[in-house]
Amino acid sequence: MNYAFYNLNSLTSGVISSNSLLSNLGPKIPVKFDLVGEVIINIETKITNYGINNAMMEISVNIELSEQVILPFVSKKIVYNVNIPIVIKLIQGTVPNYYFNGLSRNSPNVFIPME
Repeated sequence: MNYAFYNLNSLTSGVISSNSLLSNLGPKIPVKFDLVGEVIINIETKITNYGINNAMMEISVNIELSEQVILPFVSKKIVYNVNIPIVIKLIQGTVPNYYFNGLSRNSPNVFIPME
């Protein structure tokens, strides 16, 4: 019998007893159930340093699915979290031709010879 229109499903009495050995045994009992759920979607960006003048950018979608099954005497909530990367890109900057490390200490004096 198709109970999909009435939001009914038939369960065997072995399933109700939570015994895996008896799950297929017993008469089928029609049970009405309701589903209550929500989906939360967040887009996350993360930029990290990667070597000298490089950066790695990651864009991902974090999906949290919360579903609650409500039966006549039992209610159970199930939560799924999935993180799906969309873009992982390496951004390369320009490397300078010189490196000046004189900011933390005094620069050496340069003498110009005079005749």
